Amino acid sequence: MRVGINATKALERETGVGNYTYNLVRALAGLPEARESLRFYLLHGRDELSDRVDGVPLVGGKRARTGSAGRILWEQLGLPRCAARDGLDVLHYVDHALPLLRRPCPTIITIHDLAFYRLPEMYNAGRRWYKQLVGIRSARRADHIIVNSEATRREVMALTGVPESKITVIHYGLDPRYRPLPNGEVVEIKRKLDLTKPFFLFVGTLQPRKNLQSLIAAYAELVARTDLPHELVLAGGHGWLSDDLPAYAGSLRVADRLRFLGVVEQDKLPALYNAADALVYPSWYEGFGLPPLEAMACGTPVIGARATSIPEVVGDAGLLVDPGDVGELAGAMAQVVQDAKLRKKLSAAGKKRATEFSWAACAKATFDVYRKVAAQGGVS
Repeated sequence: MRVGINATKALERETGVGNYTYNLVRALAGLPEARESLRFYLLHGRDELSDRVDGVPLVGGKRARTGSAGRILWEQLGLPRCAARDGLDVLHYVDHALPLLRRPCPTIITIHDLAFYRLPEMYNAGRRWYKQLVGIRSARRADHIIVNSEATRREVMALTGVPESKITVIHYGLDPRYRPLPNGEVVEIKRKLDLTKPFFLFVGTLQPRKNLQSLIAAYAELVARTDLPHELVLAGGHGWLSDDLPAYAGSLRVADRLRFLGVVEQDKLPALYNAADALVYPSWYEGFGLPPLEAMACGTPVIGARATSIPEVVGDAGLLVDPGDVGELAGAMAQVVQDAKLRKKLSAAGKKRATEFSWAACAKATFDVYRKVAAQGGVS
């Protein structure tokens, strides 16, 4: 069996899809039964990944290229040509866009979420148009679909009419670096980032889907009614429609208590989670939601939205709130930092919950899907 995987997203680790791709290809490369079957295809950056995949062939260019147009052309035209040339039995697109024209072998797609359909107003027109153009078509044409949660499986079935038998739920895994750390490492990250006060933390791309205006409003309500010294720290790159967040915080008189860290390097994130008094993740919509899982593994209490996949990830190991109820969110934030017994309970429950997720299990289940699709053969 020859399996090809579009691994280009592995070079974009600041995104959820990039994290998934990077960790999946590394874990697949670590499966003895899988290694000889695999080929990882890259538009660029072969050298950047070569020491991470333990001898699995990397097919693609070295020179970095930028811009979405070139990537789309490669995914639509270049990668199918490579698949035909190399005689692949299965080709896995780790994001949900399949070639609209030629498919030289059976194909699998991973669908991470369908926010472009459920919340189209929260995305810019160009990205929304492309995702919507290819998304439903890809789901219906794929030989099999991998999704990251039961919530996403239900969404895919409802929006595409694809039968349940064509969809496999495989949860994301967890990098072992996310764990409770010695106090010295926590103190050091606070020093490096100049975090001198206790803080609530949000991790993720700053964009409307993450419901950050509600988070800032809840924080402002908390500041107004308590004497807590906590800051609100937002760690993530600026996405679409995020430039107004400082002004919004200013209108609520909390701008001087917000910290925008930008993208935090992967090797610093575990210590940042450890340093936070709580992770607050009030997103309107998530296909999975890695930050709550990462925070739980570090023993950091989690406050999440009672929406889409977040309850599936957090289980009973965190506090879940209505993402549209600012008062409930503010109350949960106050409760976590003021109730030591609750904090201890959530920390222990989160660490236990996190042990249920691993990239090795994700890779093994994914390779089982490859075997199933290759055995069925044909291009539907």
